[in-house]
Amino acid sequence: MARRAAALCTAALMAAALLSAAPSPALAGEDDPVIGQSGDQVTYIDPSLAGESTTTVEGTLQVAHVDRLDRAGRPGSELAYAVRTDDGESVRVQIAEDLPASAANGAVEAEIVDAGSGPAQVAEATVVTASEAAGSGAQHRAYVVRVSRSGSLPSESAIAKQLTANVLTEWQVESEGAIASFTVDRTATLAASEPASQSKADLCAMADPFGLWNDGAAQFPDVDFGAPGNHLIMIVSGSGCAAIRSTTLGIGTIGRGLGDGGSSSLLWDPDYVDATGVHELGHNFSLGHANVEGAEYYDLYSVMGFGTPGGQAPALDSLFRDRLGISDADEVAQPVDGTVATYGLTARGLGYGLRGIAATDPVTKVTYWIDYRTGVGRDLGSSYADTATDSGEGLRYGPGVVVYRRAADYANSGDIDVVKREAGAVDDTSWTAGQQFTSPSGGVTVSVRVVAGTSASVKVAINDKTFSASPPGIAGTAKVGRTLRAVESYSPAPTSYRYQWYWRDSRAIKGATSSTFTVPAAQRGERLRVRVTGVRDGYRSRSITSASSRTVVAGTFTATAPSIRGSARVGSTLRAAAGTYSPRPSSYRYRWYSGRTAIKGATS
Repeated sequence: MARRAAALCTAALMAAALLSAAPSPALAGEDDPVIGQSGDQVTYIDPSLAGESTTTVEGTLQVAHVDRLDRAGRPGSELAYAVRTDDGESVRVQIAEDLPASAANGAVEAEIVDAGSGPAQVAEATVVTASEAAGSGAQHRAYVVRVSRSGSLPSESAIAKQLTANVLTEWQVESEGAIASFTVDRTATLAASEPASQSKADLCAMADPFGLWNDGAAQFPDVDFGAPGNHLIMIVSGSGCAAIRSTTLGIGTIGRGLGDGGSSSLLWDPDYVDATGVHELGHNFSLGHANVEGAEYYDLYSVMGFGTPGGQAPALDSLFRDRLGISDADEVAQPVDGTVATYGLTARGLGYGLRGIAATDPVTKVTYWIDYRTGVGRDLGSSYADTATDSGEGLRYGPGVVVYRRAADYANSGDIDVVKREAGAVDDTSWTAGQQFTSPSGGVTVSVRVVAGTSASVKVAINDKTFSASPPGIAGTAKVGRTLRAVESYSPAPTSYRYQWYWRDSRAIKGATSSTFTVPAAQRGERLRVRVTGVRDGYRSRSITSASSRTVVAGTFTATAPSIRGSARVGSTLRAAAGTYSPRPSSYRYRWYSGRTAIKGATS
């Protein structure tokens, strides 16, 4: 299908390299900000602001991730920061280099430099990181505000009804009791004159999210939006925003777990607002983005990836459920080192049975999470299940077994990645019957045996043993037309091998993936090598490349002598019968002789 626009809507996720200790005073003269982390304390110094007049501000650090679409539908994002003071007011600040995610919601003391109408610049800050939020049995309340100045919007009651049915209830169901209830407590409308400081373009871009949240919170003066379970949701009209160069579909603050509340802003578009709302609340609950390797947001199997027009939000995957602490005891299998076992996976969209596998590579210690996704139960109507969906970005989706892992910066961002399967110009994001995933180290092998309806049979091997092996040999003569054969040397004997032949030592020969290779004319004058990979359950696959062959020489024909047909008399035409050659020549050349003397011009 054509590339679908995405309901990006995201939260405060930060990816920054951390220093293991507090910043050294010796670095104070440098221009780059210095970030340090020691225990539960994060420190920040911006040397470029040394000597500026500052004001001290204290409170809780709020962080929001603002995601925008340009007019071509391409995503762009930035982080936004504020200090929430004890009176509930959010003071927007500018931090020159992103802080680690652990700083979000922490107690902060900052020295800020007044920047006029824009966010104040932070010269120094100390953040004491917050503990994880408790979420079991929590009562959650949404306070919804229509921003009438932004354009036409449904009534308060209509907005509340849709959010309750398609967003709040979705999270209550997904939490399986961790969120005991999630209701719209109250609604309000910002008058057309509020916020007068923001133009239509500003509102479409959600240029000042914290200012908008301050205006919204003022509608409920008796509510503490820093308290667990309280969510402020601002609704901005999407009418006319498509014509504006930068449009934001959603913003959300990052939380610590299912017990937290948070603030979010949603662009009201009937096609996207449900997916956007579910996604933003996911950030309130600490979840990062769901990506495909190298493509942020492109995991269509997750509410934390792209949303699609009118699509049902799919069920949370095993990895995110584990992050939130809501997995059932019998929901996910965790095979130990040396395990070779076949599992019957129930579709992740159903609420029963074994729905995931967490297989940890014994070499790299990376855990691969394995789910079976097909359009049933909570996944009914999800976009990935429509057809073999092509994102337009070189990725194809469809029902099958999906392999996830934590992103490289997971500790900071909370992001996860779908492992893609290379399949030519368009890569697949799921694996089906007869296909196999092997981790780069060979420590985990996942073989999909059967995919049938609501269940799949998956064989998982945790390969903690190693082969002893020697480089393979090459049997045969390096000659055009001759067949060479790889000679393997493994102990114990693998159950299967994979092969790849090379020329010029490192150039893979396309299609040359069997144990034998018949040398074509194109390799004349070159040296050949073969790489052999041994595979056996319980053993890490091991690849070894042979030494180079001799230089490939020209091949030789086997042939019978030619004969002459016709009558040998003056005026008659004689014809050469070429005889039998092996292999068959691509062309012939002729020379006629009289006795032992070549006849001039007689070459046909």
